[in-house]
Amino acid sequence: MAKKNKEEKKKSSQGLPAQKKSKKKMIIWIILFFLFSGVIAGGVTFFLYKKKDGYKPVNSEYFSISEKTEKFIYLKAVLVHQQLKKVDADLILINHEIERVKGIQKEYPDQKKITEKAISKWEKLKKNILKQVKKTIVRLDYIYVQYLVNPETGAVILKQESEKINGALKALLQKIDVETKILKTAIPAKKGFIDKIKGVFK
Repeated sequence: MAKKNKEEKKKSSQGLPAQKKSKKKMIIWIILFFLFSGVIAGGVTFFLYKKKDGYKPVNSEYFSISEKTEKFIYLKAVLVHQQLKKVDADLILINHEIERVKGIQKEYPDQKKITEKAISKWEKLKKNILKQVKKTIVRLDYIYVQYLVNPETGAVILKQESEKINGALKALLQKIDVETKILKTAIPAKKGFIDKIKGVFK
């Protein structure tokens, strides 16, 4: 009987190291699984963040908008942000035409009457565009501050106002397009100027 008990103890003691080894392997596999999952999750998060954060500010030479407001509008009302970029591109085009005509004026000072009329026309258009853009930026700041104070109320105002602002900017761009059609079709632009326009949308 005593001999049988000894043999059973011996067998059970031989089985313990194998069980411990099996548990260690399981723990190692669990740790590796979580580490691997973390790496994948981190990579996906990084990729999505980079994609979402691929925003480029307008950086207009003609109007300014708060960095925080602009980033907020890009994330919450991206169409409005795109329209602002288009308006800026048109302002670059108009300003380029003003400078071009001024160059002609310097070369032919006796024909100032012709060049002054053209410059006045483009300056007036530029002024009207900037007037509307500044009003738009005031409204965008209003939306952003409302959202900061009360996100729930701000979200409702954002939805209502962003649709109106987007519509107003779209109408403005259509009006600009009519006025600047001659510039976009008849005047050959230099490569550097084309690059500048393209750079607005990158």
